[in-house]
Amino acid sequence: MKLIFAFYEGLEKEYSEWFQKRNISFKLFYSVIDEKKGKTTYKSPLIEATIMNAQDFLSVLHFTFWLPMQNEFFVLSLNGEVSFEERSPYSDSKRKQLVPILDMLPNNTYITIAHDAQGIFLLSNHESYQSTTALKNSLPPCITVET
Repeated sequence: MKLIFAFYEGLEKEYSEWFQKRNISFKLFYSVIDEKKGKTTYKSPLIEATIMNAQDFLSVLHFTFWLPMQNEFFVLSLNGEVSFEERSPYSDSKRKQLVPILDMLPNNTYITIAHDAQGIFLLSNHESYQSTTALKNSLPPCITVET
C-alpha cells in the first residue's frame, strides 16, 4: 500500500531522515502552487511512502496523522495508482498546481482523510464495498459508518 501526503515546506529534511531511519521506501516531490515570471511563490512538499507491513503502517500513521488534521492532502492507496497532473484549479485562473488523479479501475481502493481529519472517505470499486451493509461487515464493531 502507499500513503501520499502533503506537509509544510521546510520539513523536508526531517521527514526524509525519519523515513530513511526506518528503511521505509519513499519519494519526495513538490506541488508548485503559484509561479510568477518563473519564480515559485509557494510549493508544497509531498511524500509517497510504500508501506510493506502493519508495523510500518502504524508507525507512519502515528508520525503523519496530524497533517490531515491541518487540512493537508492525505490519501492511502490500498492497491491503485495515484498520479498527479498539472492543472489550473479554476477555468479562469492562470495559476497551476498538481492535482491528484486516483485510478478507479475495478478493485482499486483509496482512503482519504479530510476536513480537519473529521471525515474519512472510502473510494472503491471493490465488490466488498458495494453496499453500506458490506462495508459495515468488513469493519471492526467499534467503527461507525454514517450514510
